[in-house]
Amino acid sequence: MSKMEVCSAASGHMLAVVDEDAVKDKTAKSVKQALAPKLGVSRFRQKFFVEDFSREIEDEEVFNAVPTRIQLVKLDFLSPDIQQEKQLLLASKSGDSETVERLLQKLQNPNCADEGGKMPLHHAARGGHIEAIRLLLDAGAEKDGQDETADGMTPLLLSSSLGRVEAVRILLESHIDQNRSTTIDGKTPLFMAVQRGHLEVVHLLIASRADTLKANSDGKTPMDVACSTCLGAFALAE
Repeated sequence: MSKMEVCSAASGHMLAVVDEDAVKDKTAKSVKQALAPKLGVSRFRQKFFVEDFSREIEDEEVFNAVPTRIQLVKLDFLSPDIQQEKQLLLASKSGDSETVERLLQKLQNPNCADEGGKMPLHHAARGGHIEAIRLLLDAGAEKDGQDETADGMTPLLLSSSLGRVEAVRILLESHIDQNRSTTIDGKTPLFMAVQRGHLEVVHLLIASRADTLKANSDGKTPMDVACSTCLGAFALAE
């Protein structure tokens, strides 16, 4: 099986070796996504060039054959731009995924925050905007960041408390901290989902091994809350 070497355009050092089945007939975008965890650089911050630097390999280009070697340039985020930060926050809040992707392609930092400390992923998770969530996670958004409100809400706390089932599913698939609790009263995502009767969210959190016995500041656990409601007790018992 042939392999493709990914080399640093800056130093010439080899950064990764990719098997044929991960490259052939795949887009450059999908290869970048696969490389992101290995390189610690999101796909938005990767730029591919052919070996002799004669041209850039665009995201939608398909590798019909496996090149022996490609050159990778690692890009930095832009300097803070208040206007673009506002645009990204607003697009994430409204679920405008086209604008989210356009701004991320321009290397806008996905971890900018509004006056309440909410980042784009907080807003997308709160609204249950699936594509925006995926894009922000692809861009390396902070998954477990707490906002600056008294509650200290994370994206998962927000989506769990509001019953955003698919948002919760995607966040859990990204290996988020499913037990991070609120600052003010120590409620976990599972606690809030049980308390508000979001059965599907409860099932997802239990399947991800969320802690059913982690107590809030009053000493109550999700199991305690479940026992007070038939719906919650049924959910935790399954």
